[in-house]
Amino acid sequence: MISILIPFFNVENYIKDTIESVIAQTKKDWEMILIDDGSTDKSYEICKEYADKDDRIKLFTQENSGVSSARNSAVSKVTSKYFTFLDSDDLMAPDFLEKMYYHISKEDADIYAADFVNFLEDNDIIWEKNKDTRKVVLGNKQATKALFEDNYHGINFVLWGKVYKTKLFIDNKIVFPVGHVREDMATLYRIFYSAPKTVYIDDKLIAYRYRVGSIMHSGFDKRRFDLILASKNACDFFLEKNEKELFDLACNMHIRSLFTVGYEIRNAENTKAMWKEYKDRMRKEGTFYLQRSGLSLIKKAVYQIGLFLPLDIALSKLKLK
Repeated sequence: MISILIPFFNVENYIKDTIESVIAQTKKDWEMILIDDGSTDKSYEICKEYADKDDRIKLFTQENSGVSSARNSAVSKVTSKYFTFLDSDDLMAPDFLEKMYYHISKEDADIYAADFVNFLEDNDIIWEKNKDTRKVVLGNKQATKALFEDNYHGINFVLWGKVYKTKLFIDNKIVFPVGHVREDMATLYRIFYSAPKTVYIDDKLIAYRYRVGSIMHSGFDKRRFDLILASKNACDFFLEKNEKELFDLACNMHIRSLFTVGYEIRNAENTKAMWKEYKDRMRKEGTFYLQRSGLSLIKKAVYQIGLFLPLDIALSKLKLK
């Protein structure tokens, strides 16, 4: 059995489709754990209708505490050996669980990751199926490196689209940072680094809904600073572990996060006052990690110049990945 964890908050227009995509799974041996994070719309009522009809669906409520808290609550209620996250507006391909469980039966891995497709709002989804599924088996350092480099479309900084061994979370005391968004970036590098074995398959088995107005796709919000905090913590984590290659990859991500958030502050309305304070922080913090990294001299030079150029110019010149 695989547990499917779905935290939700005010998604009355989407949650029904999400639940239906699980019910439609070709593999029927699953449990669904729904965590209502204090919804004020009809989301809870919709979920309760399903929970009342299907004893595989378990519905819990909590005061609004954020998605990290809801995820932690969901993990604490898992009763199966494996679990997966599903965002409350995304969809599973009908054979997601069947395909994943097939590979689980073949490999005693800690993480299983699949590919995904994007779709905009209520547009139709085109599930592209592979005639020959490609499978890649990775050790912890290989998988963590792939996470930062985005080598495989599906091993990236999102929690969904992956099946995790429950023991992996318990043994490594994995918890999501309460009060923060970007809980995926804040934890996934630790999860992958702690996993001795990761299996990736390139079947597209999750549909990610690009929703206008969501946290990830709205204008500047102070919660965007969590992006910087998460990437900085990744740098510190690998520096402490003396993992030089992974530290360099984390540094590269952190510097780019500083540029990204800085650009948003510089150009968004009502954020001009914080620009000078942030600019000083960006230059100091960016220089600190650059000096300790093993990035190429060319990349270091570009980043260092970028930290002291007007940001619009820096970003227009910054082409290095």
